[in-house]
Amino acid sequence: VKHLVYHDNKKTLTTILQHLEELGYTVSKKVLNASDFGLPQNRERIIIIGHKDKKFDFSKIEKQAKPALKKFLDKENEFEYLNEPYTILEEQKIQDSGLIFAGYRNKTIRKAGVREGTEHLSRVHKQPNRIYSTEGVHPALPSQESSGRFWIWHEGTVRKLTIQECYRIMGFPDKFKLLNNKAELYKQVGNSVAIPMIKAVVEQIKTQLLSVNK
Repeated sequence: VKHLVYHDNKKTLTTILQHLEELGYTVSKKVLNASDFGLPQNRERIIIIGHKDKKFDFSKIEKQAKPALKKFLDKENEFEYLNEPYTILEEQKIQDSGLIFAGYRNKTIRKAGVREGTEHLSRVHKQPNRIYSTEGVHPALPSQESSGRFWIWHEGTVRKLTIQECYRIMGFPDKFKLLNNKAELYKQVGNSVAIPMIKAVVEQIKTQLLSVNK
């Protein structure tokens, strides 16, 4: 995950790269985001590629514009709507990541250390209480969850993603069979990888590092 970049004041990543280089690998690294590969999910992962003879060039990976979550949603399903008080902001907060902070459940917000007048910023609201607009992307699907964590603002209502929608924004086709109970399915998709992102990396590995013409 992206946190590896900063873990232990960047010492962990430095140690990994040093060991790979000592083994004779030429190493490249890059933090990639699923939202740059056709998925409406802000899911950042560090990718490390090593080769004995060649250096991988991440700049050759083609990226796409960030899609809106609303284009990936079910038109009909058994939706879990929020049936408790919530607030939708008049001016929704658009973040650099593509997330649009639309509002929050009316729960207690953090006050300690928060500047006056900033109560509507997403950082003062714990993640399970935040509501995100489907005009933007969705936060990274978390692992070790037995149900959807985040709420979305869509067509005047607040609800959670269905399990089918979770797999869809990870890049799984709709024909992919979901066999376990929902709790296990949520955990599995949270531990998965963004399929189009990995596919794009693999295609460039084949082109740059494995081609017989190079």
